[in-house]
Amino acid sequence: MTTHEYEPEVQLAAVNLILALSADEKASRIIVQLGGIQDILIAMRHARYHATLNAICCMALWSLTVDSENLKVAGKENAVRDVCLALSTHKVSPAVCEAAAAALVSLLLDDGCYEPFNELDCTGNLVAAIALHTKNAKVVKNCCKVLATVVEANEECAYRFLTSDSADDDAPTGIPTVMEAYRLHKDNAMVVEAIVRLLLELSNYDEICLDLKAARVIHLLFEIRRKFSENEVFFASEA
Repeated sequence: MTTHEYEPEVQLAAVNLILALSADEKASRIIVQLGGIQDILIAMRHARYHATLNAICCMALWSLTVDSENLKVAGKENAVRDVCLALSTHKVSPAVCEAAAAALVSLLLDDGCYEPFNELDCTGNLVAAIALHTKNAKVVKNCCKVLATVVEANEECAYRFLTSDSADDDAPTGIPTVMEAYRLHKDNAMVVEAIVRLLLELSNYDEICLDLKAARVIHLLFEIRRKFSENEVFFASEA
């Protein structure tokens, strides 16, 4: 990767191999010790507009950072910034949206990641990704999982979820976007679980509760409870 860092097809083949090898815990650590995370980030920076390469790089980062020691390395290299940039650049690509959100689920376990996350308006880009790919269950699930994490951890993210920074009145905002996603995926338990967790995290903010009530989110939750009444995962937090 170092020798051919400006050749995206070589980088793509190398990152695909890293992704395959990283499923093994020992191999994953060796890859990172040999500079694998740095090589992946360099590949992303040199081929910012190559959607396929960015998607595979994000998946490789996700796989590598499942390991807590590898996650520390990714945090030191500011990997979250490159993933947020990939999402911003390639919102129209469902593969990049799915992979970037998967990577962020791991990377955001590092509390130091929120400054670049907010600086690059990643909350807004995640909402936009859901709006653009509402029918794609994996995109919706992964983006909602990230949004639930950041809403819980960071008040700025929670309030950004409600609004649009665009002057365009048609720009997506969080609550209606997620409610439409639920309408399309109401029979998919994994997607619904991610949506419920996001809504529950939002409900911890008193002011946001007013927006949730105005959007009649309570009716959606009642419907989910009836539909998944035997699924303890959804409602364990209510105990």
